Amino acid sequence: MRGAERASWKSFAERAQRSGLTCLAIDPRGQPGRADTLPDPGGSSPRVRVSLDQRLLDVDAAVHVLREKGANRDNIALVGAGMGADLVLHYAADRPDIPAIVLISPGLDRHGMSAEKTIVGMGTRPVLLMVASGDAYAASSARALKKAAPGFCELREYNGAAHGTDLLERSLQANEQILLWLSQIIGPAADTVVAPSP
Repeated sequence: MRGAERASWKSFAERAQRSGLTCLAIDPRGQPGRADTLPDPGGSSPRVRVSLDQRLLDVDAAVHVLREKGANRDNIALVGAGMGADLVLHYAADRPDIPAIVLISPGLDRHGMSAEKTIVGMGTRPVLLMVASGDAYAASSARALKKAAPGFCELREYNGAAHGTDLLERSLQANEQILLWLSQIIGPAADTVVAPSP
């Protein structure tokens, strides 16, 4: 999902809102949707180099905004796609106040972020992994993460090779599975932060 913007979450967010969830989609630093990101003259990816810590601060700011707007402090789940899945995992692993995460097309080791070690930090908190079976790297990564997870970790695989939010665009079933899973894990009155992939 390199180069994606928060608009890629629009369809999912609308479905989530209809089911009673509050959604906030963000463009972390380095994303094309942000005013502080300059386009790469040779392509579509951003030119700005951003550290993992800076992106984690962006996710933290989104969580704080939801709480300031009245979201249940203890009932905010995070959803991320591609690099956003890796970002969500790293954020939530160190914050026991995040009750659940959904990782769409995760990776094992992108830019020095070791997901297999990090998922151990989730402890018994639930994790939903979603991938297209033809997205080879993400599918093998998701299987390894499921094996490494110490708590409840569910893996859903779909046909095709769609990656990240493209999987949600191509599969109504994937959207509905996330919403059903979230309703069972954190309830219908839950609040969700949706972090697009950086």
